[in-house]
Amino acid sequence: LTVKCYAGISKVLGMYNDQHIHPTGHENARFTRLAHDTRIKIAEQLRLGVSHKRIVSNLSISSSTKPNSIISCPIFRETTPSRDNFITSQDIRRIERGIEAETVCLHPDDGKSSLQWVDRMRAAGELLGFKGCPVAWMISTSATEVTIDYFLQTFKDANPGINPSRFMTDFDWAQINSIRRQYPNAQIYICWWHVLHAWQQRFTTQHHPELWGLLKGWIRLTTDEEFSDCWAKIQALAPKSFLKYIEVYWLPWRAMWSAIARVGRSIFEQSDTNMLVEAYVVPYFHAKHYRQLWGFEGPDLEGKRRDTINKLAQSIPPEHVEEVDEEGQYLVCSQSSPGHKYTVDIDDYTCDCDSYPLIDFCKHLAAVQLHFFEGVEVRDLASLFIPTKPSADPLTASRQPLREPSTTPPPVISDISDRLQRLAIRYLASPPSILSDCLRRLDTLLDRALAECGQSQVLPAPQRIVPNQHSWPETAATMIGAVKNKRKSKH
Repeated sequence: LTVKCYAGISKVLGMYNDQHIHPTGHENARFTRLAHDTRIKIAEQLRLGVSHKRIVSNLSISSSTKPNSIISCPIFRETTPSRDNFITSQDIRRIERGIEAETVCLHPDDGKSSLQWVDRMRAAGELLGFKGCPVAWMISTSATEVTIDYFLQTFKDANPGINPSRFMTDFDWAQINSIRRQYPNAQIYICWWHVLHAWQQRFTTQHHPELWGLLKGWIRLTTDEEFSDCWAKIQALAPKSFLKYIEVYWLPWRAMWSAIARVGRSIFEQSDTNMLVEAYVVPYFHAKHYRQLWGFEGPDLEGKRRDTINKLAQSIPPEHVEEVDEEGQYLVCSQSSPGHKYTVDIDDYTCDCDSYPLIDFCKHLAAVQLHFFEGVEVRDLASLFIPTKPSADPLTASRQPLREPSTTPPPVISDISDRLQRLAIRYLASPPSILSDCLRRLDTLLDRALAECGQSQVLPAPQRIVPNQHSWPETAATMIGAVKNKRKSKH
């Protein structure tokens, strides 16, 4: 049916054609949509967490047809095939996006949806909930060093009690310089995914599969000897242009991306990518949080590691544990390196193995406690984890210009900020029915304090940038194509 209407005419013209303009029969199946009942079934399985492949195998023709059984396929029988027999992952993903939109998109306008999420999180106290992720979002039209520096300074002023010891970035010098300026003692790491992504763009991985395999293992080596040996192999395989690229842009800042600088971390710091923040989704985070809270996910990272250690300790026989002296020193034979022994100090509760820093506990300590339980104190898990101090800045040899860092806030300000945040969490969790005199006086004092430290504005003052004019003549000589002029008239 073709319909037309014209301005100033009340009549609507229509022309109906009873002939099909598209293929009919078997060929028409690909132009139809999934049945309503089928879409409902797919949505139900998605909400239950069923994988895309499993849904396809359950609902498509592959679930009832063997790979070599062509006769049982509806197309080869004299029946009209249904669109429901040809479900693809694109169909499932389309329905999944609709489900996500129900919980993630609070408004059709993305900007208004973000504002509604901010209001909802603020009302629920999430911005002061110490959930660990995220701590802050920077929403900006530019990512210049001045903008990032101002954002970090604002975050630092609002949270004087927070002093991060480690940052994960994607080798952006605007971010690195700003971080070093605001938090000079922090250790900066580069995301391994971004490192390998930058390297693979410099050569064709299909043409150099052995080189690509060495590079993926190179960043994970933890000793200088292994690192140097692997680098020698890479030099023998890699093109000269790629070697120059690594020597100029990456080797001077090895401490930011090599695993040599990432040893001795606790189990809570075992992250080598910043994709965790990029993949943060509020509804899913809350669901996982409650599952963990009520024990559906089992023990936490530290608890899982301790359970594994206790099981591994039972495989160490008593004859592999030797008491050195009465001062609490023990030698435990390594199970992976024959002839090597690890030193355990049961009084200080330490071990010199590589796995000990994960939770300040290892299977060698557990073996000593297991076989010498009469004279050894078995400690609780709560007393094991001691936060490690931030190590020295790995970027001391950086060639990037830096400005002087800002002064550290006095301990009194940090203590006040910490107590105010704790007070806010308690009152958000259980709001009082009547404001006490203390809260009224605190309200007045906070108004005075805010007036005294007055922040001029949230965003920095706008800078006027001169328009980019008359720059073409300077670069015209190096451009590939010549300037096309208008044709001159013959007459």
